[in-house]
Amino acid sequence: MKSTVARIWRSARIAAALAVVAGAAPIVMSTAAHAATYDGQTASSTSCWNDRRIVASTYLYAGSYNSGAIIDLYYSPSCRTTWARIEHGTIAAPGDNVGGIAQIIRNSDGRTYTCHVTSSSGTCYTAMVNDANVTSYAYGIEDGGAFYATGRTSNY
Repeated sequence: MKSTVARIWRSARIAAALAVVAGAAPIVMSTAAHAATYDGQTASSTSCWNDRRIVASTYLYAGSYNSGAIIDLYYSPSCRTTWARIEHGTIAAPGDNVGGIAQIIRNSDGRTYTCHVTSSSGTCYTAMVNDANVTSYAYGIEDGGAFYATGRTSNY
């Protein structure tokens, strides 16, 4: 997928350059195609991080028990991408629990990226998915051993 997107992007740049040389109007890549180039990338290593905002958030519950963990759905308007973050999650204890997990899930095709809490900060961020002309949501798990809490945000 990544190499296909790279070839398309390179072809569009070459076509635009040739059009300028020939005196024609350059070809402009659609916003949806531009957003697709961010699939699987880490938001904090791109310009998408600069205009991020939380568009949905919810606590993770085991029945009526609030685990204290929160799942957030982030959105970047300039990149038209979404990603998820879990807060107040725990680190997995092999043989006992899976700890805190965040997932971003694109509704149109089920593309999913997952992260696991691995530090005492209790936080992790998923990779991004293209959100141009589609919707996605964040899903969280907090398995503390004695309980298994889940939650999902609304679609955005």
